[in-house]
Amino acid sequence: MAVAAKNPSPCLKFVQRITRSFIDYQGHDAVTIPQLQILSARPGTIKANFQIGKHNVNRLGTLHGGCIATLTDTMGSLAIASKGFYSTGVSTDINTTYVKSAGGVGDHVTVLGEVISMGE
Repeated sequence: MAVAAKNPSPCLKFVQRITRSFIDYQGHDAVTIPQLQILSARPGTIKANFQIGKHNVNRLGTLHGGCIATLTDTMGSLAIASKGFYSTGVSTDINTTYVKSAGGVGDHVTVLGEVISMGE
């Protein structure tokens, strides 16, 4: 289970606020990944915990590829937010390689987001 930071950095607080706004908007993230918890953030890099829910699995009981793609997209946006951007832009190119199952209902997945480059 995720442990909250005792003295969260301003960067972490900002990214957590942006994450809450994604969920509060009641759009795709709120339906798909409301259990995403941001554990740490520094400019350009974030770490989160995600507990797989029943609504996140495919018919085989493993984390659905569409949910993994959502996590990829959202974590990219939040990594950009960690650099101080409230409006994180639109993803134009996302690539996800599926190597093996990420787990099933109740399992915790650690998710990392890192800004490698940014366009203007």
